[in-house]
Amino acid sequence: MPIVQYKNRPARLDSGLPELARIYKGAPRQSDNQKQIPPDLDYFRIEANDLPTVNAAEIDAAWHALYGEQPSIVRNVQFAVDTIPLAFDAWNEEWGRSAKGAALLNRRCDGETVVFERDNDKVYRDPVACEHKCQCKPTGRLRLFLPALCAKLGVLGVVTLITHAGTDIDNIANSLNLVMTQAGRLRNVAFVLYRETVQLMTPAGLPVQKSIVRLELDTVSAQALALAVGEAFALPAQSVVPSEPEPAPTRWDVDEAKAWIAAHESQGWTQDRLKGILGVNLFMNFNGFAADADAKIAEYLASIEQSAIEGLDELQADAFAAADQPAPDRDIADYAEPAPVRMNETEATELAKWAKTTYKLSYKALCAELSVNDLRDFEGSYSDAVTIVGGGTPKQAAS
Repeated sequence: MPIVQYKNRPARLDSGLPELARIYKGAPRQSDNQKQIPPDLDYFRIEANDLPTVNAAEIDAAWHALYGEQPSIVRNVQFAVDTIPLAFDAWNEEWGRSAKGAALLNRRCDGETVVFERDNDKVYRDPVACEHKCQCKPTGRLRLFLPALCAKLGVLGVVTLITHAGTDIDNIANSLNLVMTQAGRLRNVAFVLYRETVQLMTPAGLPVQKSIVRLELDTVSAQALALAVGEAFALPAQSVVPSEPEPAPTRWDVDEAKAWIAAHESQGWTQDRLKGILGVNLFMNFNGFAADADAKIAEYLASIEQSAIEGLDELQADAFAAADQPAPDRDIADYAEPAPVRMNETEATELAKWAKTTYKLSYKALCAELSVNDLRDFEGSYSDAVTIVGGGTPKQAAS
C-alpha cells in the first residue's frame, strides 16, 4: 500500500509511454549522502533522458523553449491515463548505491507495511509489518503528459515530477481526487502545475519559507466539467494560480495628487467629496493624471447643472400645462447666469485718480471701500464703484 496518510491506492501500473525527463524541485545533489538536502529552488528543474528517438539535449532545448529557463508555472498539463494509481504514487522509500554506483531501492513502505526490502543480494516483496525505525522518506511521482512538449519533439512520452515533500503529495492527491470525484477520469482534463512560496512550520514550531508544488484544474477544464456534470464546479479554497503580470495602470504620482488636492481644497472642496467624484477610497488609487481628475470634476458639475435645468424645465412644463400653453424649447445657455461686469484697466486707473482727487483716498483705501484687494476683483462696473464710494460720476465730482 502507498503512504496511508495520503489515502492513495496501490502502486501505479506502467502506462507504456517512455519517460522523456524528470522534473525536480531542488538543485542537484552534490554527493551520495542521502541525509544531505539540496538547496530548494522556486522553479522547476528538468533532467532529460536519452531515448532512441530523441536525445536529452533536444528534450532539454524543447522544454526551455516552451516554458522558459527557470519556469515556475507549466500550463496545459494533462495525463495519459484515467485513474490516480496510474498517474500518481507516493511511498516512503530508502535508496542507496550498488558497488558499481548505480542507484538501488533498498526499502519501500507506506508507514505501516513494508512491500519491498533489500538485504544484500536478497530482495523481499512479501508484505510485512513495518516495525522498526528506517531511513525512508516520502517520495511522490506524478507522471505528466505535456501535449506541447510532445508536439515539439514529435515523440509521445511522459515527464515525471519527483517530490519528497509531504505538503506537495497532499496537494497533488487532493486535486486529483477532486477531479476524479467530479469527472470520473483524469485523461483529457487540463491542469496547471506551478510553484508557490508559503510559510510552513517546522516540527520545532519555527516558521520557514518553502516553495511548494500546486496542481490545480485549469479554468477551461473546470467550465467543461461543470457542463458535463450539469452543476457548478468549484475548486476548494486554495491559492490563486499566478497569471502573467498586467502592466501597471497609468496614474499620477504623489506630488501631482497632493497639488491637485490642495488646489481644489482652496476652492472649498472636501477630500471626501473629491474621492466620491473620482470613485476611489484613496487618491492614489485613481487611474489617471490631474487632467483626468479635472475632467471627472467637470463631468460631475455638468451633471448637476443638467439636473437643475431638467428640474426647472419640469416645473416650467407644469406651469405652462396648467395655463394650457406649450412650454418653449430652451437650451442650457438660457439658464446660465450672465458673467459679472468688471472694469477694464483704463476704467480702474480713472477711478483711482478720481477717488484720490475727490476724496483723498489712496488706492488701498479705495479697495477697502469696495471690499476688494484689487480693483480688478471688483464685481461691478465703473459706475457701480462710483456710486458705492460717493455717488455721481468722476467728471461731475471733478467739476
